[in-house]
Amino acid sequence: METRSTTSVGIRFAILSSANLGAAALGFVITLFVARSFGPAGLGMSTLALSVAGFGLTATIFGTDLHAVRTAAALPELMAHHVKVVTALRLMLAGFSYAMLILVGMLTPAFRDIVPLIALFGLSVFTVPIGPEWVPQALHRTGVTALANLSLQIVYLAFLLIGWFLHASLLSVAAAKIGADLVVAIGFRRWVGRTMRPDSDRLRWNELVALAKSSWPICGTQILRTFALSSDLILLGVFLTRADLGHYSAASKLFYVMMAFATAYFVILLPRFAESAVRPDPALSDELRASLRRTVPIALAGLAILTLLARPILVLMFGATFGVAAPSLAILGAATVISLASRHYRQVLLARGLQMHDLKFNVVGAITHIGAKLALIPTCGIVGAAIGTLIGEVAILWLQRRAAIIELARGTVKCENVGL
Repeated sequence: METRSTTSVGIRFAILSSANLGAAALGFVITLFVARSFGPAGLGMSTLALSVAGFGLTATIFGTDLHAVRTAAALPELMAHHVKVVTALRLMLAGFSYAMLILVGMLTPAFRDIVPLIALFGLSVFTVPIGPEWVPQALHRTGVTALANLSLQIVYLAFLLIGWFLHASLLSVAAAKIGADLVVAIGFRRWVGRTMRPDSDRLRWNELVALAKSSWPICGTQILRTFALSSDLILLGVFLTRADLGHYSAASKLFYVMMAFATAYFVILLPRFAESAVRPDPALSDELRASLRRTVPIALAGLAILTLLARPILVLMFGATFGVAAPSLAILGAATVISLASRHYRQVLLARGLQMHDLKFNVVGAITHIGAKLALIPTCGIVGAAIGTLIGEVAILWLQRRAAIIELARGTVKCENVGL
């Protein structure tokens, strides 16, 4: 029987995952809108510029979100002061991050045609200090985070429609994004202002230094993971045409929607794994086996259907020219199935408190992602990008499955049959 606290966590996870699925669906609608309005080249240019700008956001946040949630949740009486420290550090980093984005865009020949888009998308770094998005998480106010995630996509789409009615250029896509980021950031700031008392303590320089020292490893990991996930888009932007990039972006967006469905399942599954981890053996092995049997056959059936219908789906949603991305979409579908299996074993590691193993495996996976794509994209084009993603996910699966089975073997002799 579930405990009250476990049920509460499950409900919060369900609310957040539902909102994330809704946000992913709206994000897909936005992709369709951009593709239909500006064609493959326009979609490719905006997707590439947004991917580049994403590094500026990660550098500005600097890992302070995860660090702040952990610190402030443990010392809620210092929450208001911690908001002030995090805001100050992010404000200092925003200008540097934005300057680096512009510099990279101007110095990289393959990015020079999208510098105006990078400059507009990159303005979002200045909304990061405004909105302390981590506070609701630290206060266990999942509903606020869920509402913000969903509202961001709704406002973004609304601004895009305004630009469409005004017959605006491709730059309106970036302008709509920065407008939506600003609206949500202001919403976070006003909510925090109503939730907690103002902090009157003086901000000290050594606090900023201590926060930066504690957060930079998290930032490094996030940048590496961001590059691994977006490396196919960036490398395609370097080696291929904007139209090729646009075609692949359509398949990539569908890939992220599929991954969002998997994420929704795992945020609900994690409490069950955590509960099983503290019960007598072989509770965790049984939970792992049952979940694999429950999800993998469905995922494989979905992959078979996707492989058969990849071209019609792309043509129907995006237009006739996007049919060339059908093989890439099928391969990315296979990568989703591999990721689904891999994340089961990741749950075992997290449930047993082996976060460092997870970090090491993701570093190896990121290197594999990037190396495979560098080798395959110049010769195989957008299909090579998809294959590189699949290879990277296979590497992570192999590492996590091996570590999970070894860990389970420490507690039960039945675990040798766990897994695929």
